[in-house]
Amino acid sequence: MKEASKESAMFDLVKKWQKSGNSQKKFSSENNVKFHSFSYWVKRYRQSKSPDPGFASVTLTAEPEPVFSNPKIEIELAGGIIVRIF
Repeated sequence: MKEASKESAMFDLVKKWQKSGNSQKKFSSENNVKFHSFSYWVKRYRQSKSPDPGFASVTLTAEPEPVFSNPKIEIELAGGIIVRIF
């Protein structure tokens, strides 16, 4: 079975399980799928549905004095860079 068609078939099975109300163990047993294999596909299905957090772009500007006072968090990086979170 090709990977894409296997993924599609297993994702369909996961959707069927979600509607069944049964535990993963019971559902996998009733559908002749090894429990650990089914758990793996449930995890893959959930990961495919959650948004990729990725990275956020941060622009650093050099200011002689912070606009706010009393930073809540201060991180000093190598090279003398200081990150302050107010």
